[in-house]
Amino acid sequence: MTNGGAPDSFGDFYAAEFNGLLRFMFKHGADWHDAFDACQDAFLEALPRWQAIDNPRAWVRTTAYRAYLKRRARFAEDERRMSRADWAPRPAFDKLEIPEEEARVLRLFASLPPRQRQVLAWHYDGYSNIEIAKILGLTDKAVAANLYQARQGLKRLLSENGEDGSAGGAR
Repeated sequence: MTNGGAPDSFGDFYAAEFNGLLRFMFKHGADWHDAFDACQDAFLEALPRWQAIDNPRAWVRTTAYRAYLKRRARFAEDERRMSRADWAPRPAFDKLEIPEEEARVLRLFASLPPRQRQVLAWHYDGYSNIEIAKILGLTDKAVAANLYQARQGLKRLLSENGEDGSAGGAR
């Protein structure tokens, strides 16, 4: 393994990371199509740079998130679609199976403010507060505060939806 612990071949990296990157984008409130497009854009940008990317996992997440933001800026309608209560993965994409409980939590992510969604998505993808701060250009305290607020928001939302607050990893 090279490139910061990523598989040596781009194809192996793509196969290993694509579903996780989709979930990462769902955590940011992206709907199915926007998440898929942002992920594809990120991998397309990564391919010609593959040998020069130091931390491919973080790089594709950052690039996918930026692609998503650009897409949202171009399509004002995305904000409305993102918060729809009937959001669910499309059955045509059978490689990514999301249990109903996780899908409910992902829908709740969309109700959080953007920065809280962003920090929580990175956190649930295994990044430490220090790593998140460095990647997002924030202070450690700002990351911790946003993570705390996001968790509290998820607990509140779960409670409002009749759940016990422990579902979906709202730790």
